[in-house]
Amino acid sequence: MAVYNNVVVTDAGIHFLRDISLTDKSLNAGSFVTSAVVINDPKTATGIPNVVQTLLYSLYAGNQKSFVLEAHLTNQGVASSYPLNTVGFYANDGAGNAVLLAVITAQTPDVIPPETAYPINVNFKAIVILDSSGNVTINASFAGYATIEALNEHIMDLISTETGTHGIRFFDNVLQFWNGEAWEDVTRQDLIERVDKLETQVNDLQDFVGYSDTDILGLEADFANSLFKRLSGANEKSAGVDFDDIECFGGRRRCIVADNGVILAYHGENGYTESGALTVALMVGGANYAVGTLVQVMVYQPRFYYRVVPLILEKIIDGKGFHLRKARYYVSSTPQTGFKLHPAFIKNNIEKPYVLIGAYEACLQQGNIYNKNDGQQATETTLKTYKLASIAGAKPASGLTQRLTRRNCGIIAENRGLGWSQEYMAISAATQLLMVVELGGFNTQTLVAMGVVNVADTPNTTNHSKNTGATSSLGNITGAADGTNGLVSVSYRGQENLWGNIWTFVDGCNIWGDGKLKGGVPYIADNDFVESIHDGKYKSAEFTVTNEGGYVSAFGYGNPDLDWLFISSECQGNDQLPIGDYNWFTPDLNGHRISRLGSFWNSGLNGGGFYWTFGNDASYCSRNIGGRVVFVPQ
Repeated sequence: MAVYNNVVVTDAGIHFLRDISLTDKSLNAGSFVTSAVVINDPKTATGIPNVVQTLLYSLYAGNQKSFVLEAHLTNQGVASSYPLNTVGFYANDGAGNAVLLAVITAQTPDVIPPETAYPINVNFKAIVILDSSGNVTINASFAGYATIEALNEHIMDLISTETGTHGIRFFDNVLQFWNGEAWEDVTRQDLIERVDKLETQVNDLQDFVGYSDTDILGLEADFANSLFKRLSGANEKSAGVDFDDIECFGGRRRCIVADNGVILAYHGENGYTESGALTVALMVGGANYAVGTLVQVMVYQPRFYYRVVPLILEKIIDGKGFHLRKARYYVSSTPQTGFKLHPAFIKNNIEKPYVLIGAYEACLQQGNIYNKNDGQQATETTLKTYKLASIAGAKPASGLTQRLTRRNCGIIAENRGLGWSQEYMAISAATQLLMVVELGGFNTQTLVAMGVVNVADTPNTTNHSKNTGATSSLGNITGAADGTNGLVSVSYRGQENLWGNIWTFVDGCNIWGDGKLKGGVPYIADNDFVESIHDGKYKSAEFTVTNEGGYVSAFGYGNPDLDWLFISSECQGNDQLPIGDYNWFTPDLNGHRISRLGSFWNSGLNGGGFYWTFGNDASYCSRNIGGRVVFVPQ
């Protein structure tokens, strides 16, 4: 087993830290490096020779003059094995100079294997305490990796065939364990606590080694290096047919739905139509639905479970929360240890077996008439006469001729009846998560198609979006309509134009800032949507979004209950990597902003399934923003 010496702060590091403790200078993380070379006097070292790996580490403020340093070492990119004899941590002095802050040396080193052998993790955490006199104290822990062989050896050491010697026995009809001095009865509470502890240990181990179950599918996303790797059941699969036998993917399909929420037919079945009204009579659940019954074209999404495992987090400077630099995303159609039901299937704390998402961008319906040319005149006084619809062959509704704000769009969606609403954040995030696991990455314009993003905005006074239904012939298949890439609609497993064509309002997300929180903090809700609030049912994501627009380079991470969000905390990428999508924010936000997703007909390479804009207040409406209807069963 590997053994490491205590952390040694170098002479240069002590001078540097004392300077910080006695001034207002800040302590900034640099990089940590590894080497096979043994350093005999780390205290006087000013550099690490023969560096093998160079990685980033996280450094964030604790209480007063204390700092928490966290590092995470993998063998990604390691070509051949080497002994981990030395680890050095560099800090930045604010003038562009790197100072060797601290060194760890090995008594008995771990051997870092090549990436091709098996994955490993080595974790390090230290608390740096600087008192008012300039004294420096470091409390640290260093946890090496465990190979499968070592784990098996450890397990065999704990197993014995001799009664009683392995610490547990069944005596006089009572389960007992050996406490080191005597046998004690095992109570029901003991068992519960021990099972809980074992489950935690299993979860921690699976965070490290991943999952091997075929019904768990995952993606490892290294955003810092723009590297993406399929995991578990997704390994060696390709998007499309390979995923069809997984219920949360293959079970996702178009259907037609009556206003009471009853599914009348699925794509390919008798009576299925995308016209908005039945063309043949149907009997479903003992009820008759006559020709002419109005129906909405929806996408049936069965429930699924998920897990997000943060691997590398970096503290957001001058903000809240973390940049998620590397993570593993998992989904499963069945409950798994450590997994949670995705919040798209929990509304007002009630679990749901499925949700229905509009297959098409919404047009408006008044009475029994669908408005297919975006020429309606919905106002605050006439909202109750309209409904949000999802049919083929209609130009999506917008704010061109009416007050289609986000809340008005939501009210119109809710007019259809109990369970109906416009799309909200948890619904959007569920589709986003499925897409990245199946597609094997985040750049949807590259992995699927551009979408309607290269249409000239001339004249710039009207709605240039394409009519819905261009992907009708695709049915439940992911792909693009026939025609020129950039001018035709796209579909992900039945849902047309998640990006491009026209922006979509997304409810359940209010961004709030007080002028000191960069672009603000997201607040999330799944029901009772209200504009311009950040309390009550709206829960803080506990991270600040980026203070300026740009191409996404990192997603934010804060509240573990909202680990499913894909909202950027940093925008220093490009139109290809690591995400390939643009985001807009309000710098130094002082107030509230709303969310819209997906881009519009003239967005070009900015567009994609992760293109968010958080730059408008609740009163905003436009000719290039519409909505999408959703139904959640009661």
